[in-house]
Amino acid sequence: PRKSKASGFRSPGLGRGRGRGPRAGAGSMAITSEEVNYLVYRYLQESGFSHTAFTFAHESLLSRSSVVRADVPPGALVAFLQKGLQYVKIEQQIVEDGYQGHLEAEASLLQPRVDLLNAAPPRQDAPSKHQRRQAAHAAAATAAGVGTDKAAAAAPAASDGNDKGSNAEGGDSMDVETSAGGEGSSKAEKDELDFPAASVAALTGHTAAVQHCPWNPKHDGVLCTGGGEGPAMVWDTSGFPDVGDAAASLSAAGEGSQQDVTALQWSPDGEHIAAGAYDGAARVWRRDGTLVHTLASHKGPVFCLRWNRDGSRLLTGSYDKTAVLWDGATGNAMQMLQHHSGPVLDADFRTDDKFATCSSDRTVLVYSLGRSAPDATFIGHQDEVNALRWKPADSLLASCSDDRTCKVWSLSQSYCVADLRGHEGEVYTLEWGPSGSAARHLLATASFDRSVKIWDVEHQEVKLDLSRHTAPLSCLSYAPGGEYIASGSLGGQVFIWSATEGKVVRSYKAAGDVYSVSWNGKGDKISVGSADKAAVVLDFRR
Repeated sequence: PRKSKASGFRSPGLGRGRGRGPRAGAGSMAITSEEVNYLVYRYLQESGFSHTAFTFAHESLLSRSSVVRADVPPGALVAFLQKGLQYVKIEQQIVEDGYQGHLEAEASLLQPRVDLLNAAPPRQDAPSKHQRRQAAHAAAATAAGVGTDKAAAAAPAASDGNDKGSNAEGGDSMDVETSAGGEGSSKAEKDELDFPAASVAALTGHTAAVQHCPWNPKHDGVLCTGGGEGPAMVWDTSGFPDVGDAAASLSAAGEGSQQDVTALQWSPDGEHIAAGAYDGAARVWRRDGTLVHTLASHKGPVFCLRWNRDGSRLLTGSYDKTAVLWDGATGNAMQMLQHHSGPVLDADFRTDDKFATCSSDRTVLVYSLGRSAPDATFIGHQDEVNALRWKPADSLLASCSDDRTCKVWSLSQSYCVADLRGHEGEVYTLEWGPSGSAARHLLATASFDRSVKIWDVEHQEVKLDLSRHTAPLSCLSYAPGGEYIASGSLGGQVFIWSATEGKVVRSYKAAGDVYSVSWNGKGDKISVGSADKAAVVLDFRR
């Protein structure tokens, strides 16, 4: 600020008005010091400070300026200031990942920047961004001391699995998947495709949506389920269809949403289960439910976690923009990686010592154990990168993004070696065909455009387009032999497809949005997690 004899300081825009003065912005947003001075002069006049207005006009040489002939409405200066504060408020509320936060206090002229509430970032209760933003409203309201009922009333209604009238971003309406056989299927076809009642077992006990349901890789019939507002649970389904109660409950510290399980994976030997939580910690339990490690380093929810192949290390990625590599035996942090500028959304190991992460900052980073800087930075996506997977026993890395593309990268190239375009909506998840199967060179992608596509990566073309869903896709899973693929949608529909013919061979209709599907090691059972507070196991061979 420049000094003024009268007041001690003069605001930057209030020059003496000799000539046009400095201009801010360009085009229609241009502002001159003369215009600002004239608005101040008018404000002083309208407020009754006639002597001050005369002195100010004399010192700023307004009498020599052409702006005094402008037709300016009364209260113009105050009106412009009010609009500026409104813009500042909007600018501060929309944070970098796009969701709308809540301000602790109203912005004022003397304090134009106010902090967001120390409310946690958007919960990962559901895969759609629209639902993340709704959860952010509820989280901010809770932090402000607003009751759950009031918060629910104030925020837009979140999907509970029964409201499918809008798409993932709250835009155009979509058809509801009301038929188990899919839109346009006959009743006879529906009955033929549906899993019979004897092939379905419900795992009840959760108090909120079940988002994860991975099978134990070594112990047949054992799986773990986890989701919102409660502990993860270990189940023994060897007595299918009579499952009974959970064999173990994996309780975490905290209450309510702080217990939300945001990521869940078994160790390769099947003896430990790791869970990421909304409270920013990852925890490791033994299969019997005994807590072994609490991995507390992140400052925000853990969005992803992965074991390496021998189970000696665990990798976590968080909303706080960091990834941490942990010693699986001791629970000590080995490396903290802080190279992303946005939340880390997914991670995957290539070998025991090499891994990759992806982020809402649109980049994919590749690291090696012990190196502080990334080995490679892959840039090419035009929107946040939702998921990535290394091709088994290969150096190819696939990533999918909200930019509607899937890209395949090679460690020997700095650019993508395959740019897979064809989806008309955000590509949410992907999976390579199983190693050793006929599908090992194929890549499956699931999109909010309601389709699954199976790609021939070498020729960069769609081999099969699986388009029977009528709601955005949220998950997919290859059967161990690669001959079948399961897909689930936010319309509550699960389809089992022939991965060679592209036909639906089985279907299941959940009572709520489907968040997870997973095949067991034998390829004869499928677990399904959904918004109706339960997981189900489907016997594919019955």
